[in-house]
Amino acid sequence: MSGTKLQLLGVGTGRDGTVSLTEVINRIYRLNGIDGKAAHEYAAWDCYGNFCEFRETGKHKHLGAIDTLIRQCPNNAIIGNGYAFVLDRFAAISAGGIRLLHVRRADRAAWDALPLESRVAWFYDATHRSIAAQKHLFAAYMVIETGGGFFFFEPDSRTRQTTLQIGLACRFF
Repeated sequence: MSGTKLQLLGVGTGRDGTVSLTEVINRIYRLNGIDGKAAHEYAAWDCYGNFCEFRETGKHKHLGAIDTLIRQCPNNAIIGNGYAFVLDRFAAISAGGIRLLHVRRADRAAWDALPLESRVAWFYDATHRSIAAQKHLFAAYMVIETGGGFFFFEPDSRTRQTTLQIGLACRFF
């Protein structure tokens, strides 16, 4: 039994197209008469802050604060960064029922050309490693690559045959 309203979690690093994807999902909800809402970076800074506090102090109350945010999430979908290092919390609270979208730029060179690349490269790579390492905790996993104004869908081998099921479960197709 899921302990959250959340059905879909899209995780990227920033500048990956998460704002656009949030708009697309809301448009899909609206066009299909679905009473649902996708939010961009719902409580992302709170997740970051509490995760950092937990890592620095070891106090589990900070993980509890993250759990509360997930349980009280008023949205059907959240897309953004801030969740990669607490994916296990989302999976546990939803009993593995949340669908995970891994949002990443199709062209890494475009990301590398951005200013301050040397300061964000670690975060970029660490976010994608964290998502890949924890994808097995979720009901389904799909990669969404962005760039050039297009979205590219690449389900892993475990969910390749269930791409349509993901859409149906999320009421997208």
